[in-house]
Amino acid sequence: MWPEDLSLKLLLDKVPVLTAPWLSQIETSRSLIPTHVKLLRTTAPKDMKAAKGLRREGRAKAKAKERRQAKAEKQKTK
Repeated sequence: MWPEDLSLKLLLDKVPVLTAPWLSQIETSRSLIPTHVKLLRTTAPKDMKAAKGLRREGRAKAKAKERRQAKAEKQKTK
């Protein structure tokens, strides 16, 4: 009978058997509780090329807005 080593067998006898009630009909003192695991969303975009284009457009708009504001401030001080 496995295991041959008596000390290992004594150690393994102390380990409780865990069963999932939805998979087994055997009643044990310790059982697993079914839980709901949510799927995690990643922050990486699905389409990298499109995301890069959107970032480029956003930066260009921000720079244009900054230039307009700087120009308006410059004209105010004249």
